[in-house]
Amino acid sequence: MSSTNNKNNLPLTIAISVALTTPTIMLDNMPWIATAEADESISQSGNLEDREIEAFANSYTYEDAVLLANFWGKPTPWDAKLKIGSLLLNGDNDAVQQALNNAKQASVEDQEIKAFANSYSYEDAALLAKFWGKPTPWDAKLKIGSLLLNGNNTAVQQALTNAQTQ
Repeated sequence: MSSTNNKNNLPLTIAISVALTTPTIMLDNMPWIATAEADESISQSGNLEDREIEAFANSYTYEDAVLLANFWGKPTPWDAKLKIGSLLLNGDNDAVQQALNNAKQASVEDQEIKAFANSYSYEDAALLAKFWGKPTPWDAKLKIGSLLLNGNNTAVQQALTNAQTQ
């Protein structure tokens, strides 16, 4: 009876022997085998993510994350929160503030350009750039858009009339 048990246990004995004598390096190629090192790495990354989110939450809002996700090309606000948190943990709050300022400026310019494009043409912008002394039609587009967003369509119309009569 004992020889039958030994024969049945032979594959298990071989598997245990191989596992005990296999160098640790080979375990990297076996993702189904958890190691203490892998568990520690997962634990540390989870803790890092928690710290990043906490750092973000202590200083910024969800709206900031949405704005920066778009600005940085991140797929989700969550990804922006992690990046913000990482920068904060590394003591780089100035980089976050600069990015936020740049993102807000880009957002305002985007709104101004959309307002301009819905009502006026490139030719209008080129004419008003000269009339207002702006260096480029782009600058005039931004001013036109700003005036429109502030409800000053009459100012744009008046400037166009004056520029055309000159």
